[in-house]
Amino acid sequence: MKSCEWLVVFLAFAVSGVALPAQDESLAAGRPKFLGGVYSAAQAPNLTSYFNQITPENAGKWGSVEAARDVMNWTELDAAYALAKANGFPFKMHTLIWGNQQPGWLSALPADQQLLEIKQWFAAVAARYPDLDLIDVVNEPLHAPPDGTGESNANYIAALGGAGDSGWDWVLAAFRLARASFPKAKLLINEYSVTNDANAARQYLRIIALLQAEKLIDGIGIQAHAFETRVPAATTAANLDLIATAGLPVYISELDIDGPTDQIQADDDQRIFPVFWEHPAVVGVTLWGYRPGLWRDAQGAALVRADGTEKPAMLWLRSYLGANHPPVVATDQTFYLHETAADGANVGTIAASDADGYGTLRDWQIVGGTGAAVFAIDAAIGCLTVADATALNAATTPSYTVNVSVGDGSERSAAQPVTIQVYPATMPVPRLVNISTRALSGTGNNVTIGGFVVAGASKRVLIRAVGPSLVSQGIAASDLLADPKIEVHQGDTIIEENDDWGDNANAAEVVDVSKQVGAFDLDAGDTKSSALLLTLQPGIYTFVTRGAGATSGIVLLEIYDADTGVPEGLFTNISSRAYSTTGDGVTIGGFVVDGTVPKPVLLRAVGPTLTDFGLGLSEVLADPKIEVHHSDTEGQDHVIAVNDNWSDNANATAIVTTAARIGASPLAFADRQSSALLLTLPAGHYTFIARGGSSSSGIVLVEVYDAD
Repeated sequence: MKSCEWLVVFLAFAVSGVALPAQDESLAAGRPKFLGGVYSAAQAPNLTSYFNQITPENAGKWGSVEAARDVMNWTELDAAYALAKANGFPFKMHTLIWGNQQPGWLSALPADQQLLEIKQWFAAVAARYPDLDLIDVVNEPLHAPPDGTGESNANYIAALGGAGDSGWDWVLAAFRLARASFPKAKLLINEYSVTNDANAARQYLRIIALLQAEKLIDGIGIQAHAFETRVPAATTAANLDLIATAGLPVYISELDIDGPTDQIQADDDQRIFPVFWEHPAVVGVTLWGYRPGLWRDAQGAALVRADGTEKPAMLWLRSYLGANHPPVVATDQTFYLHETAADGANVGTIAASDADGYGTLRDWQIVGGTGAAVFAIDAAIGCLTVADATALNAATTPSYTVNVSVGDGSERSAAQPVTIQVYPATMPVPRLVNISTRALSGTGNNVTIGGFVVAGASKRVLIRAVGPSLVSQGIAASDLLADPKIEVHQGDTIIEENDDWGDNANAAEVVDVSKQVGAFDLDAGDTKSSALLLTLQPGIYTFVTRGAGATSGIVLLEIYDADTGVPEGLFTNISSRAYSTTGDGVTIGGFVVDGTVPKPVLLRAVGPTLTDFGLGLSEVLADPKIEVHHSDTEGQDHVIAVNDNWSDNANATAIVTTAARIGASPLAFADRQSSALLLTLPAGHYTFIARGGSSSSGIVLVEVYDAD
């Protein structure tokens, strides 16, 4: 059986990154994208009633902070930062390097002193604002480089290396310095007139590609002032599509739509805003002012009048973002349980959402079906339970249907059939019984971390971290982790640990159970591998494997279902986070499906999304690929499925709805590079390899979910 209590988001190995608050008063409350505003004295009133991301308008520009050398004015920047942090909003620093609004005294210095001042500027910002979420590192490289010509009033480009061999060495140097100074922030570039000019867009992409080659950039900023958006919406969309080919999140950084009349402004907002907001690569839109006093005030760009009343463009925007979106119940949902299930037993949680993911679902109902009298549903969370256990007829292995509808407080979905398959007590429910991951375990963030969820009832588990015995598996002794240690965590608490399996009081039992579950024997003399035999209550667990003395090497991480008979407790998902490299250092997972009928499983190799959970872009595997292998009855190995980029799957929609139904953490909005497969597999042993495209390396999270 599935326990609704333990169907949870399962990126349990990472810390929170840039995230929107669960509730706020902004126009984009509850949306998967932010609607941001700029901070200044003129724009500050009621800012948080409209927006849930903050960028300083002018206060973060170097010339505003250090107009006089070594005299720093942080007052307005402090206020903007404090407002964002107090409300849990993402804060973007704007901007570090630009050709305008820079210190007037800087251009007169020699290049070596200019470079020293640049480094001091970066260091001062980093020291004062340690939790920056986003940073515009370089602003307008195409139109306003700091070379003292054209639009620029600053000339310090030579201090950063000038054009150099790449043509953009100064941009690369700025981002290298930023990556070192702000290791936790997402680094962005920002430019205008790239959605109305395909040639500029292509030139912008060349700079971005140079930064991507060194893993220096995390997102792309696109300005959208009215003088850029007065082109056909199709032109804007085509150039936005072109820029999105870089595969990075896109931030619409400076949107303002002019009049001169209120109606012209409203009409243009309705024509342009949805092009940006609805694009799959765009993660947020920031309005460059909304009240009188914004930089294009004379052109009629304000959305709210001085008396606080909203102009037609703001009224339309409020309506557009607040429109009702009828909820839907996901299709093709099937749950499994034994006919021995008692009244009140959990069956599973129904997957449902608003049509575009915006709604707050609050009212699930069973509205008919063959199982309407047999099953009940928790109206608040959509959890199915057994209402009449005596009606479960195992003799014919019955299949029941319940028709489920969900409401969001204003609208209700159409009823959708959900299937419950009942197994007789003598027939094991198909289940995941073990998983293993072979990977390179390093130090710091590169240690190997496993995780699993126990659902339904308590479960006996065998956990092993194998190092020295891998010599007999073909790994050179110099490449393996010579002395692996295990720590088992529940939440922030270490509940058990082991270094050297033979030191366990139940070491003899560990040997017996290893044979029982089919684990290979450790080599004679291997006293350094670690193992734990535990009985665990339902819950979420992680286990960390690291080398003694901060050593690195290849390790095999294993977890086995050590229950005997027909278990009530099940593994509902099992994951490992590891550093994947090339050769023997690729991450190799293995799992076993047990039972008499095929089992649906969701396999994922997650890379880019990990940057939203505390890892830097340079740390993660940017483009993980999956290969699934299965050995036939004659021992021949076959590749049965492959994926590179989950959204390329023919069943990509089913992958999303299944992930939501079973509690898998959603991938980041712009993450199309991670891989996933939704497969129905017969009983047997499977392996899957997660490797990076172009022989790349990085941290990857490999996941196996019970998709029933």
